[in-house]
Amino acid sequence: MTSLISATGPILLGHTFADAVEEFDRLNGTVALAPECSRDELRKIITNLHDHADDLTLIKLGEVIKSSSLLIAAASGVRRQDLSKFLLRDEAARGHSYRNVLLAVVLIGARHTLSKADAEALATSFPRLRQRSSRYTRPHTDDETLLMRAWAVLLSEIGGAHGRRAAAVYAQCDAGLCAGETTGVLRRDVVIDLDDESLLDAPGHKMGVKARIVELDRFNATLLETHIAALHLAGKERLTYWPRNDRYDYQAACASAIGVVDRQRKAVGLNHDDTTNASVTMWRADYTERHWGVEASTNVSGRTAENHSELMRTRLSAVKTRNRNERKAPITF
Repeated sequence: MTSLISATGPILLGHTFADAVEEFDRLNGTVALAPECSRDELRKIITNLHDHADDLTLIKLGEVIKSSSLLIAAASGVRRQDLSKFLLRDEAARGHSYRNVLLAVVLIGARHTLSKADAEALATSFPRLRQRSSRYTRPHTDDETLLMRAWAVLLSEIGGAHGRRAAAVYAQCDAGLCAGETTGVLRRDVVIDLDDESLLDAPGHKMGVKARIVELDRFNATLLETHIAALHLAGKERLTYWPRNDRYDYQAACASAIGVVDRQRKAVGLNHDDTTNASVTMWRADYTERHWGVEASTNVSGRTAENHSELMRTRLSAVKTRNRNERKAPITF
């Protein structure tokens, strides 16, 4: 954190936390960073963070960054000294939610003044929390998705060609594709109309995911449009994966896409023991089920109802989770 503050301190201290909240709200209004059905709930967290920042006289953005653990504890009600510990479910949910939403707001508010390396240092400076649940692999929560979306926007805007590609891979997984599936998507499989309906023809794969049409929300469509426009992709070109030779190998392609997603999860501190790269895709299935039902969810994920139920409901004993996490291979989606 010292290098970040010494390099960009005057810039960060020149902006207030209120400026960051205002910029977040502006971008959220145009790109729809917050999932639509949880927008009000996430906005309440932002308001609570802003109010507590005022109470603590953390006015400048740099002050909020340096005192992030203090602000998270005050706003969430979780004791500051407990943030780094294993917490009971309700406390863990509050601590994680406030941490993730605060980091998302700060990243969006500061993104025009930071390099990618500075942004990575900023994210690293935030508290690193223990896993959130006793599940071995669970879907990302809405606040985790908000943070991942904020990071993807940052990559798309300041990460160059590699950043735009990484953001586009994430956007497809966020829409319901598994990471390996994204490697088979062609430019012609995507139809983007930000004023109407945007769709993606998902190819499916042999691991139990069927081909289907998924709807892209405004966030997904915007990041894919930015990536496509920058590269001037033609119809038969692959959207985000280009093998080094003419031979397409699914295992190698899948590993590449998983790496792209996992690096983003790690950058913002979401690489917990109860999540994997699949948690991004599982979030879309879980989110769809919560608001539109199981049938709509399986239509998005390409899974059977039985497979969907197994993935979404399986839990491990809270007592055994830590040891089993160390020796059991993660579930892939």
